[in-house]
Amino acid sequence: MVGRKSPVRVGISLGGFASGFPDAQWLIDEGTRLEALGYESLMVGDRPLWNRPSLEPITTVGLLAGTTSRVRFIAILVLPLRNPVILARELAYSDFLSNGRCVAAGALGGDYPDEFFAVGIDPAERVGRFEECIEAMRYLWNDEPGSFSGRYTTVPGGQIHPSPANGRIPIWLAHRGRSERSLERIATISDGWLASWVTARRLGWGVEQITKRAERFGRDPSEIEVTAVVRVYVDDDYGRAVEVTARNRADLYGIHSYDENISRAYHALGTADQCAEKLRSYVDAGAETVVILPECPFAEFDDQVDIITEEVLPAAGLCLAPIPKEAR
Repeated sequence: MVGRKSPVRVGISLGGFASGFPDAQWLIDEGTRLEALGYESLMVGDRPLWNRPSLEPITTVGLLAGTTSRVRFIAILVLPLRNPVILARELAYSDFLSNGRCVAAGALGGDYPDEFFAVGIDPAERVGRFEECIEAMRYLWNDEPGSFSGRYTTVPGGQIHPSPANGRIPIWLAHRGRSERSLERIATISDGWLASWVTARRLGWGVEQITKRAERFGRDPSEIEVTAVVRVYVDDDYGRAVEVTARNRADLYGIHSYDENISRAYHALGTADQCAEKLRSYVDAGAETVVILPECPFAEFDDQVDIITEEVLPAAGLCLAPIPKEAR
């Protein structure tokens, strides 16, 4: 069955902020701080066109690669929007600079069609481009000579130099796992499932479905790392936590209306114990890695990280591996 390695890894997302935005020094300081606290991975999202300022994943990873030493970087990338050759080169060099610490989490996109129109791509082609992008990048990271010819991309020959530090970069699929095709895609061509905006119950169902399909296709399910992204906001007043996250999400995404039910369904909210219980439900459902996304305004990020680190994670039985001060 997918999703049973231990101990559970804990990562954190640098997030998107509806108000306030980090500069380079904040990113550098935060990256080193989070690594020192013992977080195993840092996640950065991808939104080429957005109503709010947002981090760009490749350049953010490049910035942090030189100021950290062991943390993994999970870069969410809307693959159909990107040229596979250029992206393969960017990822390979980022992986080279970070000594093999990059994970590419491919997303289909499509919820914001203007992003596709802006780069001259028909949204109807997104699935084909997504799958071909993965195939083309893996070809470009392969040392074997030859050529690649797909429907959207043709590479007459040659590979990417320098190549990824370990010869390849793990490619996870950032899907909700709702359709048969997405489940089979995770089971057959991915190195991991990055599950976001799913309930713990849905995660458990997805793990079971992916396991069955992987075994049917002759693949060892343990090769597929299961990661759950969980949005967290800690507050002694559960109702206030619901309100803050619903408002933050509506302001950040723009096209979504204020909806407290989404916060209640998907987020870990309330006291440290309430948040811990929700996080634990994702682990019990099969998550091998949990990525915490503090759902809060930028000004509250550090305070939320502190209380999550000091109170929520221990209550959930999730352990970090801090770097001793003398070794920093």
